[in-house]
Amino acid sequence: MLASAPRPSAAETLLYDVASRELAIYVELSEAQEHLARELREAVSGDVRGVLAISKVLREVTQVAGAIGRRVEHVLTTATSLRAQRRFLELQEGRDET
Repeated sequence: MLASAPRPSAAETLLYDVASRELAIYVELSEAQEHLARELREAVSGDVRGVLAISKVLREVTQVAGAIGRRVEHVLTTATSLRAQRRFLELQEGRDET
């Protein structure tokens, strides 16, 4: 099935590269979220300032991870749109030749 798929254009390849790099950051942030959540669970019975500090960092990490996730989704949507437009133009060119 992949052999019959059209090769990605240079623009698509660049977008896939950007998405893969962003996805790696997203995975790291997700792991940080898990770690912070564990720290928060352990700190609940402790110092209130510690709980507030961990909560603040967890919220910020979650916000950044969400933003990166949305950006990856947008980049992949753009790459998909480029591929669809390219395929449409190729099909149109094929019709014009007949």
